[in-house]
Amino acid sequence: MTAVVVLLTLVATPAAAFLAAEHPMPMPMAMAAPWHAHLRGQQCKNDSALFDKELHKLTLWAVQMFDASAKFPSGVLFGATHALGSYDECLSVSASGAPVRSQYCLARVQLRPSTHLPWGAVNGSADRAARTFRDFIASPVAPKEHEPRIPKHDDDDPGGSVWLKVQRTIIDPSKKRRDVLHWGLCVPASCDRWDVEAHLRAVFTPMGKSMGLEGSISVENCETVDSGPSLGPGAIALIVFLCVFVLFVAIGTTYDLTHSIKDGRKNLDWQPTRREEVLLCFSIYRNLKRLISTTADEHHLKCMHGIKLYSMACVVLGHRLMFSLGSPIHNPEFIEGHYERLDTMLLLNGFIIVDTFFTISGFLVCFLLLTAYSKNVNVPIPILFIHRYVRLTPVYAVVVCVYAMLLQHLGSGPIWADKVGREVARCTENWWANLLYINNYVNTDAMCMFQSWYLSCDMQLFLISVPIASLLWKRPKIGQITLALAIFASVMIPFAVTMLYKLDALLLLYMNTLEDPTVNQTFRFMYAPTHSRGSPYLIGMAFGYFTFLAQNDQLKVSQRTRRTCWWVLSALPVISLLSAWIFYLPGRQYIALEAAFYGALHRVGWSLGISWVVFAVCTGGKGVVKLLLSMKPVIALSRLTYCAFLSHGALQLYSVATIRVPAYMSIFTLVKNLDLK
Repeated sequence: MTAVVVLLTLVATPAAAFLAAEHPMPMPMAMAAPWHAHLRGQQCKNDSALFDKELHKLTLWAVQMFDASAKFPSGVLFGATHALGSYDECLSVSASGAPVRSQYCLARVQLRPSTHLPWGAVNGSADRAARTFRDFIASPVAPKEHEPRIPKHDDDDPGGSVWLKVQRTIIDPSKKRRDVLHWGLCVPASCDRWDVEAHLRAVFTPMGKSMGLEGSISVENCETVDSGPSLGPGAIALIVFLCVFVLFVAIGTTYDLTHSIKDGRKNLDWQPTRREEVLLCFSIYRNLKRLISTTADEHHLKCMHGIKLYSMACVVLGHRLMFSLGSPIHNPEFIEGHYERLDTMLLLNGFIIVDTFFTISGFLVCFLLLTAYSKNVNVPIPILFIHRYVRLTPVYAVVVCVYAMLLQHLGSGPIWADKVGREVARCTENWWANLLYINNYVNTDAMCMFQSWYLSCDMQLFLISVPIASLLWKRPKIGQITLALAIFASVMIPFAVTMLYKLDALLLLYMNTLEDPTVNQTFRFMYAPTHSRGSPYLIGMAFGYFTFLAQNDQLKVSQRTRRTCWWVLSALPVISLLSAWIFYLPGRQYIALEAAFYGALHRVGWSLGISWVVFAVCTGGKGVVKLLLSMKPVIALSRLTYCAFLSHGALQLYSVATIRVPAYMSIFTLVKNLDLK
């Protein structure tokens, strides 16, 4: 739509003649160099005039700048709203020694029909559609309860107005908006963002009048070849720290190898002193041995390693999908057609996998504490809290510092400033909330490291679980009642929150949402807060308690009961996963009560299934399931899942933020892109 309008305007309308008279340059070259009379900077005017002159002469550097600018967007009605031009070609002009330094600017153009509709007398239906669209933009009306939040997907009438299709993409959250374009331009670096905006308005205003279009134009970002931020004191200090750490690793590894191996054999006579033990903490050789070592599985807990590893792999793949769908895409209409398919729930509702980690965390906290108490081991609760904080926080703090201080220096691209710059600003502002594990409640719309909400939830739930586990040992009846009430509250709270705020039943992974999920209302009120995520953790605690009783012959489970539970409870995760499909169906009315029931119970179903698998394996289960979950390579790799969780987001963010052209999506490319990066 927009491509056709702009092309016809530039080539064959009175506006083109106006521009040609005002700025005698072959179309579409009028868009290349800022020429508007009201440019503020004299240097910008001079450089633009030189650019104009050399472009007419087909001088290489000027043609390169023109060539680097996006000309006309194509495929807009199919969702291709990013015309990024050639970022690297634009910035290379400055490095080539050209008399005019270049800069790459990304403009945002939002179009709408104007009050002057020249075709209205000819096409009354187009006139009415355009006026309806303009009125909708001026006063959008949110769907009420019992009205579909996703409109029914009727086939577009090829004889109808284009504005009807564009309006549907605004109303329908599953659609990528077609009225907002992102346009890459290569212009003289002496022109500031205001100059570029003034130039674009001067070009588009007469074009819009001739075709009944108007809109808003803003320049989102401008970059030169040397406009990147310089290393600050914090970044330098972090680099020094990392270099010192690598040095200690090298020294520790060398020291370990020279003393622990003698004449090609293990030196059994060497007993490291305490000071040597500190140095050996940095040894790759010693840590690798610990990583691949296995111990006797007294309580049959090795299955936890497999659950952690496979679940983390699914989390990483799911986040990769999220980053891909939240970045510029060449054919969003292909993605839009898959939201209503049942099989895609394996991906679109895949974030329920995170509840697996809550479940096994609750299981382990309860089971291990009860086991320690049964062996008369005194475990002071404050020491437990301090130990957990000290064990998790150092590497977490390093990753947060990398986000805040180093990440912005590691790449570039047309959308780098938007994607990475936003993340850097948030981490610079809110790093303290991460390290206090409260960022899922504080400044949630500007969360540093979007996946870090999980760490805060897990820490907060740990603080709650330890006293409950203590009660289960010291006063079993009171502990059982407390745990049961906590589980009931953890189900009712998300139910009430969903009803109160009329939220979606789950976080719906639409492309518009995934551009910045932390500002989504469902993410802020239901997905990230601890009070909405407690049920899997507490159910895990209950099964940890049952496992402790069963291993100590205080709970008997018959074979018939086991078979029944395998059939029933193992089906619950599948039902919880696939049943989200109904909330993606177009034309289906929104019912808050229905959304509240699903929002409160789907995590319960998932955690019951996972908890049963753990319970069954830990209380004598054998066979293929136990083998797959307890293999030695699985155990070794599972010990890396925490660091993988912390670091994979930065790798995936870098991958999408450095793209130069929108990605083409197909089943093959979606599968290909589901990797760690």
